Amino acid sequence: MDNDSVHAGAGCLAMVRDTAPEAALEVVAPGEPTVSADGIYERFDWPGDVAPVVALPKPGWTLLVQSIGHFLTDTVTVEPLSRSGEVVSLTSNVNLKSAFVVARDGAIRRQFDPYDPDSGGLGFGGSAVGEPLPDESDPRLTSPDETVGLVRGYQLIELLTGIRLSKADVNGTAGRVYRPAPLIPYSH
Repeated sequence: MDNDSVHAGAGCLAMVRDTAPEAALEVVAPGEPTVSADGIYERFDWPGDVAPVVALPKPGWTLLVQSIGHFLTDTVTVEPLSRSGEVVSLTSNVNLKSAFVVARDGAIRRQFDPYDPDSGGLGFGGSAVGEPLPDESDPRLTSPDETVGLVRGYQLIELLTGIRLSKADVNGTAGRVYRPAPLIPYSH
């Protein structure tokens, strides 16, 4: 396990177990049309309260990416996405505030800030939710600090899902589908 982060800036991603991209997008943005994501960031001028959520199938999982916001780590999204299984998600903003969330069967099981594992995440203080996951003590993980918190988050995603994400997975749009989804105020 190396320390190369696939993260290219602020944004949010979620891995949803055993759910097709279209089904995951229906939970995230119900009733919206699912369309090709090719070139969406260049084609559209998104209103200030909406950003696309892009979906990519991975073996046994669907990767969801929203380039801005924290929608995919908020309970309003994560709990419904996990009702039929599991969601592992990570977000960060430009102020190095982040959250790592694991939800199963419709409930948050673990939530913390990869930069500060004792906090609840997103820089709002509070305590982490749930007991530390066994994988959080894996000796291959990078130590949490202000420069590698997201690396640690991506490493945990790899350990929990068995999927190593690439920059192309996280930043690409070719061959994917998307729906517009809301940007929501921070509620963590």
